Amino acid sequence: GLTDPQQLVDLCNSVSLVVQFTRFLARSPNPEQALEQFVQLTSDLVAQPEGAAGVGHLESEQVLRTLSLVLGSSKFLWDDFLRMQTDDLLPIVGELCGFEGRVSTRVLSGDLERQIDQASSLDERIETLNRWKDREMFRVDLRHLTRKISFAAFADELSDVADVTISEACQLSEAMLREKYGTPQIDGRDCSFGVFGLGKLGGREMGYASDVE
Repeated sequence: GLTDPQQLVDLCNSVSLVVQFTRFLARSPNPEQALEQFVQLTSDLVAQPEGAAGVGHLESEQVLRTLSLVLGSSKFLWDDFLRMQTDDLLPIVGELCGFEGRVSTRVLSGDLERQIDQASSLDERIETLNRWKDREMFRVDLRHLTRKISFAAFADELSDVADVTISEACQLSEAMLREKYGTPQIDGRDCSFGVFGLGKLGGREMGYASDVE
């Protein structure tokens, strides 16, 4: 049995959270799946060095209610994203509970630029871009899964995230190429390049399986 005092506290906290979470399972699309993933989530959180800070978000009934919908809606999200980024999950859920509006491309671009500017190397900028993209995609996914927006609005907002992500990726790539090869030219004149979104991106019909992801 467990004898370590901290492990016993962590176990009690996890059990208490699970009991609270079960109150919201009635409206979950898949209660069994939601409960299984919530148990894993709390276990991952309490195992982290700063797990107590993350667990604090679970004191909100709104957060627990939202998690019951999200964790019971998509096993794909859990397997491919949430388990790898549990430190981002609860803050995003908490933010969403307090803000239900759409984020404009201007605000998205400004937020990404501020984060990119804090990176000191190309590798860090690429990592920052990928992390930002994953976080924003999840935010839009979450708005759809919690029925705050229609599928049409979901596709439109996801297209905004794709536009901003691709724009920043192009700027990073161009800067790297200019530094390595110099300014591109045609017939002795400086030239630039353009990126055209066709298909789902061009039609602003982005979805869960869009290739641009």
